[in-house]
Amino acid sequence: MTPKEERFFTQIVNRLPERVKVAQNLWVGRFPGWMTGVDDPTIKSVYCVCEEEPDYPVANGQQVFHRPFRDTARLPPPEVLMTLARKVSQSRKSGGVLVHCWLGMNRSCLITCLALVLDGMQPQDALALVRKKRSKYALPNKVFRDWLLGLSVK
Repeated sequence: MTPKEERFFTQIVNRLPERVKVAQNLWVGRFPGWMTGVDDPTIKSVYCVCEEEPDYPVANGQQVFHRPFRDTARLPPPEVLMTLARKVSQSRKSGGVLVHCWLGMNRSCLITCLALVLDGMQPQDALALVRKKRSKYALPNKVFRDWLLGLSVK
């Protein structure tokens, strides 16, 4: 990303809400505020996929899972992504789930889309839904996006 693109992207992200509900029991967003943490009592599980340790307060018996991977031009091992998305999908069955990364645009959107795909959506429909709910700029990482859209779903 060029410095100009980076500034534009940061301006976009700063205007977005911390998290948005994408589907039943599924939210996607950025790193929660260090003072408030995840203050929504309907969210029972939090999946932090950024490298930074989740050091925010949790409440209401929330469980926090730290499964970091980098937001680079190199895709993490697909089996790691699939395992994480399966856990998110499974957690949704027993309560609300928040998937977050630092800005809430790439890593968290990838895992959120993948969980929706595992729950029966087509990859392009999952991405369209996340973009509608989070931002039309969601999942700008071409490597992540191309991998997701290249999945064959039965």
